[in-house]
Amino acid sequence: MTNRANNPALGQILTGLPIRPGGHTDCTNCHQTVREGDPVGIYAHWGAEHGDWHITDVYCVDCRPRDFGLKRTRILGVPETLAHGRLAVMSDNHTQDAKLVAHSVTLRATSPANEGAHGHTITDD
Repeated sequence: MTNRANNPALGQILTGLPIRPGGHTDCTNCHQTVREGDPVGIYAHWGAEHGDWHITDVYCVDCRPRDFGLKRTRILGVPETLAHGRLAVMSDNHTQDAKLVAHSVTLRATSPANEGAHGHTITDD
């Protein structure tokens, strides 16, 4: 079983990953706008073709899943994770670009590629 103690680096890897340009996005479930500083749920999967993690879904605090049972679509055959965190804006002073990123990420559930739709919940709160 996967747990937070034997996978501490994944939360650090997800922290700072880009979600989209600008300072806001919409909840994947209810389409409510979420902005910089808002608490969110995050779904990410491993993109094997490029060898990195991708955040594909962001959920408002009311919609964020606690485990994979509430996640409507899954990508089978790749490692995936659900996490909670906040949104932050990262700016590049030189290019004047800003992008929304995941911040203060804590893992909620993980599912290795070989486990298909059977994820492991790793926190109880």
